[in-house]
Amino acid sequence: MLSPFGFLGKTTPFTSSGYPLNDFGGAEVAYSFRRLRSNYNGDVVRLKRTYDNTSATFGFASGSDYLDTASADAWCAVGGGICSIEAWYDQSGEGRGIGGGQYAPDYIDSPDLTGKKAISFNGSDDTMTWNSGAGTAMYFSTQSTEIFVANNGYSAMNTSTPRGVYWSSDSINIAPSASASVAFTQSFTSSIIAGVLDNTTFKAYADGQLQGSASLASGAVGSLSGYGSALVSSYITGSHYEYIRWNKVMDESKLQSVMDSVNDFYSTPNYI
Repeated sequence: MLSPFGFLGKTTPFTSSGYPLNDFGGAEVAYSFRRLRSNYNGDVVRLKRTYDNTSATFGFASGSDYLDTASADAWCAVGGGICSIEAWYDQSGEGRGIGGGQYAPDYIDSPDLTGKKAISFNGSDDTMTWNSGAGTAMYFSTQSTEIFVANNGYSAMNTSTPRGVYWSSDSINIAPSASASVAFTQSFTSSIIAGVLDNTTFKAYADGQLQGSASLASGAVGSLSGYGSALVSSYITGSHYEYIRWNKVMDESKLQSVMDSVNDFYSTPNYI
């Protein structure tokens, strides 16, 4: 069959371990409800219960590589069952946890992927930021590879000026200058999106295929203020499952392996 990256044969250079951070080192940040590194035994998420404003931290279920949803759901069920995300812990080992404050997104059953949990952003005021009791500030490398798993979601990579890359689960937009003029907008249907940044060149992938590329303005990559209000004065929307960024450029063969491995776990619709 044709490779999703246009090669004549879809080949995988090695058998994935099922743990993306084991297969490829150099992760700068990694968030998920599943275990991304086989020896990660830390916390997964800290939830805040709306009923009484109390908080509790949850890890993986015994003998499982996924969040202890039974305990988390039972705790959240008290007083009405509404919980928000107070902290989402970093599995990269860099201590870059991300947290929700007054306008934290909700912890929900996934409306898209059977048996999975999701972080739900309302698109109006929900945000999660670094330096909110969950970890240290985080900066983008000038060379990086990112994997983003969401549905009807939005994420952004930018500096204090509106330039860089922003994407959702139905489009990718690249703004190569401070004026935020869009180099291209690409529609797609997959929940698994990947981006590869090599200094000022950015390539965007979705549905297992290269969607396009553009040159970013010099200095377009810097500190990220938060997983929330960002480029184009918008707030994040949709259901979010996983975000990983490595501090290096992956070639397409390695990136294909990572995306295939992620899809093996999530079984996202329309993935090639």
